[in-house]
Amino acid sequence: MSKVAIFIPCCEGKDPNNNIIKDVGTYKWSNDGCPEIDKKREDFKSWLGENVEKQGKQIAINLYDGHLYNPIGKRDKDKGYLRKPVKEVMTAKKADVFIISAYYGIVHAFEEINNYNLRMDAKIRNRWIGELCLPNFIEDMIKNNRYDKVYGFFPRTSQYVKIFESIKIPESKKELVTVKKDEARGIANILRCLGKKVVLLCNQLLDGH
Repeated sequence: MSKVAIFIPCCEGKDPNNNIIKDVGTYKWSNDGCPEIDKKREDFKSWLGENVEKQGKQIAINLYDGHLYNPIGKRDKDKGYLRKPVKEVMTAKKADVFIISAYYGIVHAFEEINNYNLRMDAKIRNRWIGELCLPNFIEDMIKNNRYDKVYGFFPRTSQYVKIFESIKIPESKKELVTVKKDEARGIANILRCLGKKVVLLCNQLLDGH
């Protein structure tokens, strides 16, 4: 059965009290043969030299609460929490969703992480790409999990694109999904459009396309 990896960016907005997705367990990299990400994170924290963690801990897909994440699943007054596409596509083993994070490097959607306040800027991006070799870690993870396709949903001019483009895998397996000018303008609308594209892909995968 084919399987894809979906990469999305972290965001500034976070809500550690969200409990949108339940009963999925807590993902640990060490259980998946990837303990080295913990060392990279510790090295990054030492380099950063400041504590940016805040009160609250939550699985990642629930924690992030920005423009891209709202279309993936926001609270509807009539239908409750709707962040279902990610849960369904992952529990059906059709895809794994990962978040490129300024603080954690890469985060599994079901991984429990601390709330934090840190933006991805060029300096932080270069640290993850250069000294910490995050793209190499992702390349190994993609190879070990035998993903047939890797999608990245990022604004074209964002720092996250540089990280995604640094992942060296065959171009036929990698697709950067962006937003055209006639689809949306302004960063908030662009991010919402990307969130809708994530939902569309998840639904297509669930339908067997």
